[in-house]
Amino acid sequence: MADEDTRSSDSRQGGEAPGGATATADGGSDRRRPKRYSQLSERKRCRFTKDGVKRIDYKDIVTLQKLMTGQGKMLSRKRTGVAARYQRMIKIAIKRARYMALMPYTG
Repeated sequence: MADEDTRSSDSRQGGEAPGGATATADGGSDRRRPKRYSQLSERKRCRFTKDGVKRIDYKDIVTLQKLMTGQGKMLSRKRTGVAARYQRMIKIAIKRARYMALMPYTG
């Protein structure tokens, strides 16, 4: 009985091919790598949180320029990996630096 179950599952179209790869309709195999869960634990942390920064100063132009595009636009949190608290501080610091003519409004 167990032999019949294994044979019938192997003969199905689109079933598992030898080696763990799934067979496609055209006869090729779709090679997939096993997921590595260790990458999930190595989550990227905010650079300001990691360094223990209390405030972001508007006079620190070098740091602020790294958080802006060449056109003078602020980069998003998703792009920079910065925590929300620091993104708010960055926003205020960039606006102050622009007002004080330390940074341009446009590129």
